[in-house]
Amino acid sequence: ATGPGYAEMPPRRQLEYTVERMATAPGQVTYQAQILPLAPDEATYLAADSAAFFDAGTQQLRVHFAWQHQRAVVRVFGTTLAVGGAAGPAAAPLALAAAYPNPFADAITFGYDVARPGRYTLRVFNTTGQLVATLPLLAERPGPGALRWDGRGTNGQPLSAGVYIVELNGQRQRVSKL
Repeated sequence: ATGPGYAEMPPRRQLEYTVERMATAPGQVTYQAQILPLAPDEATYLAADSAAFFDAGTQQLRVHFAWQHQRAVVRVFGTTLAVGGAAGPAAAPLALAAAYPNPFADAITFGYDVARPGRYTLRVFNTTGQLVATLPLLAERPGPGALRWDGRGTNGQPLSAGVYIVELNGQRQRVSKL
C-alpha cells in the first residue's frame, strides 16, 4: 500500500455517511464537487458505486462513495433538518442560520427559517454548559426571520467577553462576544 495508514490498508474504501432528521429530500448531493445520483430506492442505492438515498420514513439521508485516502467533501443542498420534537414526519422543520456579526460587541442577530408559525426558544449557554440567557421567539408566519440579542444574561446584565453556544430548538452554533 502507498500513502498513510497501515500496511494492509486497501488503496480504496467504500464509506457511508448518514444524516439524521432530514425533513425533506435534498435537492442535490455532491462528493468532491461531483453530483451524486439520488437513488429512488435502497436497492438502487446499494448497487451504485457512489450515490445518495433519502428515506422519508426514517428521515435519513445516506450517502456512500469510494474513498481513496484524500480529503472528502460532501455537500447537501436544498433540504431542511427536522427539529423541535421526536424524529418522524410530524416534526416541525426549523433552520438556524449563521449569526452576524460574529464575533460581536454589543448585539448579534440570528437568522432563522420556520415551516410553520409558533413559539420557539433561543437558549444561550456558556462554554461550561450553563444556561445564561433565554430569548423567546414568536414566529407569526412561516418563512425566514431574524432575532436580535443584546448580549445580556437572564439577570439583564451584559455578559462578559467569550464564546457562547446558541441553541434554537435543538440546532446549535458557536458565537463569540468581544
